[in-house]
This record gives sequence, structure tokens and C-alpha cells, in this order.
Amino acid sequence: MWAVNARGAVAASALLSALAANGAMTADAGDPTECVSAWEKAVQQGDRLLESQSPLAKVEAAYLRALELVAREDAGPVAESLVLDRLGSIQRGLTEYEKAELSLLRALQIRFTEPSLEAQAAETLDELAAVYFQAGQYSRSLRTYEQARKYRERVFGPGSPEVAKSLVLLGAERHQRGALDEAESLFRRAVELLRPHADDPAWRALLSGSLRNLAEVLEDRGRQTEADALAREASGLEGRSL
Repeated sequence: MWAVNARGAVAASALLSALAANGAMTADAGDPTECVSAWEKAVQQGDRLLESQSPLAKVEAAYLRALELVAREDAGPVAESLVLDRLGSIQRGLTEYEKAELSLLRALQIRFTEPSLEAQAAETLDELAAVYFQAGQYSRSLRTYEQARKYRERVFGPGSPEVAKSLVLLGAERHQRGALDEAESLFRRAVELLRPHADDPAWRALLSGSLRNLAEVLEDRGRQTEADALAREASGLEGRSL
């Protein structure tokens, strides 16, 4: 599963770029000290707290403050969905599962209806599925991961490496639940989609991780020789990233 830190923390520059691309910036971008609104500053404060490994309760408070400011400043649905997505991830880390579900469902409602956010909806579905899994709602978790996979296939096409993100998460869920046949099949399909993109640094890490995930499944099934070969392939890819 994605770690809270990986899903929750977004660098300030990436946040501002996303907002500018979606028309959420309201001030003149000529002076970077003037183009950051109060709600953006609150988000950045939450991001910094998370990156410095501060208590998650403090991060949650920063994002809740950002959400209040989004409404007060009428920053729009793009801004609201960004904050809600971060907030839901942190609430999952705090095991506040009902709050996390509500935050992520609100984010999804926005992302399903905003064309500029369509591609991001699958990531929110991934996070929601992780909430259900951690809460012990395994059937809901599996259905939500499947929903994310189908959504990615529709938006990006069934042969897109984007679909591999869902396959990896589904494979991890099936592996943790002891469904080794399904886990192996899902990880193999992810590797098939990602291998043609091994030269692209944007996908290399996911391919390496998928190979290692598949190797772990094969090791659990007593197929050590195959597992070792996959682990060596993963190590080779990781060496190229150094």
C-alpha cells in the first residue's frame, strides 16, 4: 500500500504548478511571495509538518485549517479536492477511518465532475480502498481497488502503464489476504505493462517494485529460482537509477 507520507506530502512547487494549471491561482504570479493565498500557506505548512515527521494530529490540524480557508476564500473545487485528498490520507494514518472516508468521498465527488481532475480520481479511489483495508472492510477495499483499475483503463486505455498502478495495489491486497494465484497474475500483468517503459525513469521504480512483489509471491509459493531471477532484474533496474 502507499505510505501516508508518499500520498500526503506534496512539494510546494508541485502544488503551485497544479493550481496554476487548473486556474486556481488568483493573484499575480510575478511575485512568488504574493501569489500564495492563505489556504495555500496552510497546505504548505501541513506538507512541511509531514515531511519533518511531526505528529499526524498537527498535520491534520493544518489541513483542516486549509479546508476552512478554501471555503472562506471561495478558492474553488480544484483547491477543495487537493486539500480533501491530503486530509483523507492523514486521517487514515490516524486510524480515523470514518473521517477519512468522508473526506475522500467528497474529494471523489469533485474529481469525477471536474474534467481537469479526472485523471486524479483513480488515486483518490486507491486511498479510499486503503482506508477500507486498514479498517478491516476487505470486500469494500477489493471492490474499490477494482473500481480504480476499471477507471484507469477507461481514462488511459487498458494497455497504459497507468493501469499497472491499480494492478500493483490489487496484487498487494490479494497477497496480504493469501490469494497467491490472483496476486501472481496481477503482478505479472503489471510487469508486462511496465517493462516496455523500463527506460523511462518515471516508471522504472514502479517496475522494480512490481518485480520484487512478484518475486515475494513466487518465494511464498516455493519457486525460489524464479523469484531470484526477478530480484536480480529488479536490482539491475535500481542500479540504473543511481
